[in-house]
Amino acid sequence: MKLIDGMEWYSKEELFAEVRGRGLVIYDSLFEEWQKYGMMPVSRREVRGRKKGVSGWWSRDHLELLCTLCRIKQEQKLSSLVSQCNVPVWVWMYWGRAMG
Repeated sequence: MKLIDGMEWYSKEELFAEVRGRGLVIYDSLFEEWQKYGMMPVSRREVRGRKKGVSGWWSRDHLELLCTLCRIKQEQKLSSLVSQCNVPVWVWMYWGRAMG
């Protein structure tokens, strides 16, 4: 975890560790699919320096959204992407733009 502008931000590895620590299942291809379809936002980019690449960071709100997606997929056994897309829409309507 890293503090940026007074907020907690997580790397992809830290996100996955938090999700798995809550007893939920997450894997790269699922995460990438959710990003591809706009269900999970892309990361906040930070350049690490010459030849060190770019690191990505997600906020605490993004972590909670990811956990919600994983929990619903796991508990309700949702295999259809269409039904999973309702989650971010509900989150944005209920919690506002800050969550997405």
